[in-house]
Amino acid sequence: MKQGVFMKKKISYIVYQVSQRKWGIQRTGSQIPSLFFSSRFNAWAEARRLARGKGAVAVFKDTDGKVKVRNNYNDKE
Repeated sequence: MKQGVFMKKKISYIVYQVSQRKWGIQRTGSQIPSLFFSSRFNAWAEARRLARGKGAVAVFKDTDGKVKVRNNYNDKE
């Protein structure tokens, strides 16, 4: 790698179930979710909107924590 050149860290917005009736969106590098929703549909829609705006990745995890959907909105890849 050339001196003075830094690689940008990829941003992801991860949707997962926080409790029985609550879904959260957590951004890469954060320890806790920054947004909470009462439905997974609304949480997933917001994560996709955020990812599109930042050219990032939206990840949806099911109730078991396994990745079900991954949408990449980065045009460079």
